[in-house]
Amino acid sequence: MISIKKDLTAIPSSLNSNLTNQRRNEHIAASQYLKGSKYDSRYKMKDIKKALYDLYYGKCAFCEYAPSESHVEHFRPKDSYWWLAYSWDNLIFACPKCNKAKNNTFGIKGAKATCPTDTSNIHKLAKNYNSIELNQLIHPEFELNIHLTLQFQQDGSISSTDTRMQYTVDLCKLDREDLRDKRKTVLDDFMEKINDRKFQYQNEPLKLKESLRNLIRDFIRETNNPKNTFIAWRKYIIQHLLATIIA
Repeated sequence: MISIKKDLTAIPSSLNSNLTNQRRNEHIAASQYLKGSKYDSRYKMKDIKKALYDLYYGKCAFCEYAPSESHVEHFRPKDSYWWLAYSWDNLIFACPKCNKAKNNTFGIKGAKATCPTDTSNIHKLAKNYNSIELNQLIHPEFELNIHLTLQFQQDGSISSTDTRMQYTVDLCKLDREDLRDKRKTVLDDFMEKINDRKFQYQNEPLKLKESLRNLIRDFIRETNNPKNTFIAWRKYIIQHLLATIIA
């Protein structure tokens, strides 16, 4: 999981359309999220999906995997925060597994936010709500350097000493087996290249040093490419595991 910077002024036009505003007002009037395709379709419009896909580079906001299928997910569950069902700062990009695990759970330690009487700022309420509710789930678009709160093991397992990050790991099941295996593959592939070079240049220390330097440079370049999966894990490898790996 990494921090994401969303432009809250670049709101997909369908979120401000007359029909979407009408559907939002119907939720507010009913004091609940109204079920049905005519309501669900409003946050699944093509321009919304594309904007989120581009923002997250096709990767889940929580696990950083690029799934073949993706969901427009509500950070604050629409069933509890019906007025935010079509709010730009409440929509994120998620994979089906993280989405299902998160479901409608949303722990807070502060006072629960309530529907405002004035909805003119409906796309920019998250920052204020976060300070009021003290939400336990990490919002990737409103917190900096969140990858620094994560800890990994060489088998790809993930944890955190930060209580909110651990809450996020547990809620979204970020330590599930399939993700551990995928993260481990990133490290295994890197280590295999290193071991190949060590064998190839075992009697040529200068060439080995240069070759390892190039491998590390390439791995860092891959880590700095936001299109790649598991950036937080890659950063951890560089910062905490690299010295051991190349020794």
